Amino acid sequence: MARKMSTYPNNTDFPELTEEQLANMRPAREVHAPAFFEAVKRRQGQRGPGKKPAKVAVSLRIDPDTLAALKASGPGWRYRANEALRDLVKPSQTPALSGRLRGNRSTKKATAKKRA
Repeated sequence: MARKMSTYPNNTDFPELTEEQLANMRPAREVHAPAFFEAVKRRQGQRGPGKKPAKVAVSLRIDPDTLAALKASGPGWRYRANEALRDLVKPSQTPALSGRLRGNRSTKKATAKKRA
């Protein structure tokens, strides 16, 4: 059984076209410049421009007391943690942080190799 479309007689947002309007219609290629069609042309299967993800999901192990302190600071703690990490690795400071970012283990290994 076919479903009957409901009608909205009071809907003026999209009024039905009159016979005169239908007769005056022209193809889009006659109305728009060729540059318009080149700008909107897509190849078969091509996706349009999408937003790149603003953030990357990552799993990070943090000491319980550090996490508790971050959460205790209230809503927005993830944002503040991200800002603290961003400040730590600013490009202007990268050479000075190279040893700190690797952590103590890799620094100890490098020192042990130099001594041997």
